[in-house]
Amino acid sequence: MTEEDEEFERIAKKRQYLIDYIMEPPLVSKQKEWVGLTKDDRVLIKHDANFNQFMTASEYADRVQQLTEARLKDLNT
Repeated sequence: MTEEDEEFERIAKKRQYLIDYIMEPPLVSKQKEWVGLTKDDRVLIKHDANFNQFMTASEYADRVQQLTEARLKDLNT
């Protein structure tokens, strides 16, 4: 086999790989697109956290975080 034949074979294999990749892309590209929170979601989360005068800022922040995580999990599963 000549150098030219080897080069031709290498290019043919690379071409076939690219064709296969285009026809059947890797599984990564088939993942569901991430869904974020809307403005309404953010407003409802703040409302549902039920801030009151007996809560510390830390308690309120924890509650908002819990509700945010739950909503994102719901939207993305």
